Amino acid sequence: MAFRVETGAIVAGANSLCSVEYARQYHADRQHDKWFERPDEHEAALIRATDFLCRRYGIRFQGERVTTTQALCWPRRIAVPGLTVLSTEVPTAIQSAVAEIAYREVLGQALDTVVDTRLIKSSKVSVGSISKETTYADGNVKATEQDNRIDELLRPFLRSSVNVRLQRG
Repeated sequence: MAFRVETGAIVAGANSLCSVEYARQYHADRQHDKWFERPDEHEAALIRATDFLCRRYGIRFQGERVTTTQALCWPRRIAVPGLTVLSTEVPTAIQSAVAEIAYREVLGQALDTVVDTRLIKSSKVSVGSISKETTYADGNVKATEQDNRIDELLRPFLRSSVNVRLQRG
């Protein structure tokens, strides 16, 4: 399968919301050295990260897809006060989230461990040594800095709740 990046132009057969070039610069800026150890895995990791993002968050994104035939969950039409997103773009924050998720994949971490903020039970921050701890509903999972980064990147684009209308046929 060819690697095709969605640019906001509704690219036929698009399978990634983030280019290898964007991810390379993103990880270089953050000194994620492990990303550069496996360059042959970058395209596949970005495709899987995009699949995960669309599957996990797709229904929760504000607005609607620009066309019913587009391959991915972005671009979108969003009409929310205070949030300007063109229907001809994939926002930088979405590309960054895909890069973060792909990095997790390259590190060998399971994608299904990305945090679902609805499961957070409590969060504690210690200012002295600047530590952060998050406890989840099952009491066993602790958030990593990367989990928090993904949540922060996606938060402006997510609905606060998902409402589904059911109709009897």
